[in-house]
Amino acid sequence: DGARADGHVEGRLRVSFTGGTGPHRADRMVCDYLRMRRLSGAAHDVMVFTEDEDFRREAEVLGADVRPVGELKQS
Repeated sequence: DGARADGHVEGRLRVSFTGGTGPHRADRMVCDYLRMRRLSGAAHDVMVFTEDEDFRREAEVLGADVRPVGELKQS
């Protein structure tokens, strides 16, 4: 989520800000992306880091490798 839509790419990492207002905007964007990926036949892996159990379950059903935020490490 973020106040305005924006994003950038760092190597293989894509960071997106959904913009707008309202709850779960980013969750919906990620799930829409995972659905599109499945429909297009894309085979690349997608990792989602979250502590939200409902979002975790939905992203896993849609094929994401979901992990706890604590696994992210800064270099």
